[in-house]
Amino acid sequence: MLSHRPLVVLLIATLTLSPACSGGKPDPYVGNMTDFSYGGRISKEYGPSASGRNIEIADFKGRFVWIDFAAPWCPPCRRQAPIVRDLEKSYGNKVVFITMMTSDASWSAPATEYTARQWAKQYGLDPAHVTPTSERARTIPQHIIFSPLGQTLDWNIGLMTDIQIRSALAKQMREWNQWYTENKNTPSVLLSEIGDLGE
Repeated sequence: MLSHRPLVVLLIATLTLSPACSGGKPDPYVGNMTDFSYGGRISKEYGPSASGRNIEIADFKGRFVWIDFAAPWCPPCRRQAPIVRDLEKSYGNKVVFITMMTSDASWSAPATEYTARQWAKQYGLDPAHVTPTSERARTIPQHIIFSPLGQTLDWNIGLMTDIQIRSALAKQMREWNQWYTENKNTPSVLLSEIGDLGE
């Protein structure tokens, strides 16, 4: 009889390395310098946020944006929230950390302003940056990094440590700054439409 032990060990190791809660299939990762759509989110309003106001991602043009998808029923998300809070304080204006609540107490219950308010209060997050979203069919926690121009730079699924997030941000910020330095004077319809960063 064949043993299932190697498969079980592999499954446990996988869950230990990158714990996540499944609520459906994740968004496809684009990750290239021609994607200026924030994955379709650039002009979409979310909210009301925990502060009572709607969030539009395009309002943060000129800064790197880290989006964290979470829900109260997801244990890895609860472990992720204090890490996001500490990073939000550490990075200040360099990076905007936004938490999008994908659902309420169960994965099938839609997130509301109350969900966002409770999450922000419980974990000490900026209420203006915690908002409900209707994008619920995903595996969480899930993270997306956007450039100051709105390009999708990186996408990750699963609980990330402080060091992993800092490392991902450092890599993407370094590579994007190099790309921008090399391309900011190159004629481009997309870049000219978006405008200058005010440098």
